[in-house]
Amino acid sequence: MAREGKTDTTAAVEIDAELAAEFAQLGVQVEVTSRQEEAFRVWDVNWQSVLLFLDCETQWRAVATMAGLIFLGIDYTAVHALLDLKRGRRRYLAGAERLLQDLRVMEREALKVFVEVRG
Repeated sequence: MAREGKTDTTAAVEIDAELAAEFAQLGVQVEVTSRQEEAFRVWDVNWQSVLLFLDCETQWRAVATMAGLIFLGIDYTAVHALLDLKRGRRRYLAGAERLLQDLRVMEREALKVFVEVRG
């Protein structure tokens, strides 16, 4: 939703100690909560692929419609340019073909999430 410039009004609000103190001044007792991002482990064999996917964050092709943005997929021309640039820095040590296959898997899953978020 943030990418569409919208706020998720159904999302839980994090209440820190400062906000709880402000509520207390109004006579309202609220519980201090802290949202923690869900941590997950990336296998070493997949690390370069994840870095490539993250580096492609701004390379999504999208179409603006009356219903909002529809994401089509990642711009592969930009991906190839990025790989060429990064290969010179030896950041991506694995073969480009495997990286592209992994990127496409992550892209397909991300597109599913985009569809779910749109409802």
